[in-house]
Parts: sequence; C-alpha cells; structure tokens
Amino acid sequence: MYSSIAIANYFLNKSFETGSGITVMKLLKLVYIAHGWYKGFTGQDLINEAVEAWKYGPVIRSIYDEFKEFGNRPITRLGQESRPIKSSKSGFIKYEFITPIIDDNRIISFLDLIWDKYSKFDAIQLSNLTHQSNSPWDKSFNPDAINQIIPNEYIERYYKGKIDAR
Repeated sequence: MYSSIAIANYFLNKSFETGSGITVMKLLKLVYIAHGWYKGFTGQDLINEAVEAWKYGPVIRSIYDEFKEFGNRPITRLGQESRPIKSSKSGFIKYEFITPIIDDNRIISFLDLIWDKYSKFDAIQLSNLTHQSNSPWDKSFNPDAINQIIPNEYIERYYKGKIDAR
C-alpha cells in the first residue's frame, strides 16, 4: 500500500515528461482508477487512504487538499506530505516534508499501463467513467451527506467485475 500523494506524484511526473497537463480533477480520477484496477486484480489496496464520494466523483482528500490551489489549471509541482521525526534533544516530535515517489518496479509497470490507457482522456471524460450507473461512486454518493466513504468492497467488486467481463 502506498501513499496517495506518491501515486499522484507518479502521474504528475508522467505529465511533466510528456508535456500533458493534469488538473486536480483529472489527477483524482487517475489515482482512483489505478486504485480500482489494482484492487480488482490483486484484492489489495493501492493507496493508504479512503476514497470519498463527492458531487463530482470519487475524491482522495489528501490529493485534493494538496493541489486544490490549482483549481482548473494544470498542476505544476509534485505533492509533499509531512512525516514525524522525533527530536533527540527535546523529545518533542517534529515534522519534515518529503516528496514521496514510487520506486517499486512492479507498481511502476502497473501505473504505466494505467497512464497509457487513461491519460488521453480529459477530466470530464474520466469523471463520466467514474459516474457510471452502478459504479462504486453511484452506489455511495448521497447529496445530503458529506465525507461519504466509498467502501473498498464496492471498488474491488466493480473492477473485478470489469476484469471478469473481459
């Protein structure tokens, strides 16, 4: 299982390499779709965070919070996250900021497949894919609720069904 920001940084690096911009909305959908396919194939979580059902689709809160400043503009930097470190002198916990990356070749190969398949779609097209009838988002979204979690069981069942239907 990987940090959501590390998976996001993988896709951002690909966008920087190819010169194709990624907005927050597109990034959220790419990470969600990667998590879904990984869960469908392996039964394991790709990311270390719950996915929420928001009005405009599945959202991974740490990614949204890290990049929301970009709005609808392409993201121009990698994401960071804080990591606690203990000060040896005072005993107080301090935090350092790191830029997490994926260095597992097996996961990189998997993410390359996701990038090759889905990077050509814009944010709206990816959003439409995640909003399909009976999708995990569709089953979880409640316009009267906030912070509604999409159960990982829904995500796994949905993507496993797509695999089985091939």
